[in-house]
Amino acid sequence: MKRFLITLSVMFCFLFVSAQIPRDILGCTMGETNIETATKLFKNKGYSVEVVSNGYQIFVKNVTYKGVRWNSVGLVFYKNKLKEIDFKIFSNDYSELQNNYTSFLNEFNKKYISYKERSAFPNCNSYRDQSTTLSIYEPRQGFLSTKYDFTIIISDKYLTRKFLEESYNNF
Repeated sequence: MKRFLITLSVMFCFLFVSAQIPRDILGCTMGETNIETATKLFKNKGYSVEVVSNGYQIFVKNVTYKGVRWNSVGLVFYKNKLKEIDFKIFSNDYSELQNNYTSFLNEFNKKYISYKERSAFPNCNSYRDQSTTLSIYEPRQGFLSTKYDFTIIISDKYLTRKFLEESYNNF
């Protein structure tokens, strides 16, 4: 019985050791930063920023984050609050993308293993804490393209849920 209680205590401690999934990314805060602030932030850093005509999404090209140069970083807003950040690399070299994927997957499994969950999407690993979801997708060949892509998505759980509820109600 004593052994069981010690084991249970140690397992309980490990729940608190796992790092939270980051919410402050590239100077923007999930669930807080608005599109005007994000656009200004990236332009002030010298990045090329494209505001999509729908008014709730921006794309930033050639951003370095976590030591990797991402071809495209998409920021998606809901009710003018940052809902999601999509990191993408495009390449003809599948092995380069696979190496990046493996490196990030190993890092995420070390840091966020207690938040790992079964993903609804094939070839995707997901981690979900109280407020944030982190998804990493295996490299794949793009639709109607000869290039491969590698994607990481970080999203605010609350805003994503509100967006889906509103989309469903408007359907």
